Amino acid sequence: MESTKSEDCLIFYGFTPEITKMRQIINSIEEFMKNKQYIDPSDRFNLIVFQDDGPNYLNHFTLDPEYILKTLKSMSNEITNANIAGGIFIAITFIIEVYKKISEKIFRLLILIDEGAYDIPPEYFLPIEELIKVVKDMPFFIDIVRIGPADLE
Repeated sequence: MESTKSEDCLIFYGFTPEITKMRQIINSIEEFMKNKQYIDPSDRFNLIVFQDDGPNYLNHFTLDPEYILKTLKSMSNEITNANIAGGIFIAITFIIEVYKKISEKIFRLLILIDEGAYDIPPEYFLPIEELIKVVKDMPFFIDIVRIGPADLE
């Protein structure tokens, strides 16, 4: 059996509150985290959401998927449209800081968006590309999951 490194996954909740309702998504996030921990119980999670006062995230990754779900549910009424470019900057910078302390992990940024997500302004493309170059040699992956109304029925 091949040994793999455990993974720290930062979930960027970028769904538009007026389009995608959290109750439709929460079970999928829960299933995702539980499946990952079934494969490797040392996988950890964190969360980024945007509220009126800006981005909100945990100060550390956690082994407890229920903590992530409770945190997400507690913020549900205050979630606003996400600043996708800002969230990517925060997420990658946060992951770089964790990597400096725990380099034996694999890191994943899971970006969850819908058709209401703000487009990334072109002037942010180059700075995001430069930041991605910093992590290109790290064990780091970015996954983007975009859903639309037909996917929710």
